[in-house]
This record gives sequence, C-alpha cells and structure tokens, in this order.
Amino acid sequence: MSLYYTVEEFADDLRVSPRTVRNWIRRGLITAVRIGPRTVRIERSELRKMIRRSPP
Repeated sequence: MSLYYTVEEFADDLRVSPRTVRNWIRRGLITAVRIGPRTVRIERSELRKMIRRSPP
C-alpha cells in the first residue's frame, strides 16, 4: 500500500470531486507534494486530518 494518494484516490475516499480536492490544496487545507508539472501526491495522514475535521 502506497504512502501517498493521487488527487483522484483522495477524492474517491472522501466522496468529493477531484476539483474539490485541488481547491483544498490551493487554499492550504491539504498539504500536497508536486512531483512533476502535472503530478500531485497527498500523504495518507492528510486523509485522517480531513476526516477528523469534518462534522459528524
């Protein structure tokens, strides 16, 4: 199992659109790593952080 998510995988797990995830990255709500000009990865710990942040 990878330590990083793609934007699409992260969006699928949270049941939001990839565009929403990209907006969160742009706003600083999620820390992401840019690997190339079009490649972004998000650490698994960011998913736990977003889940804790969401209302029940």
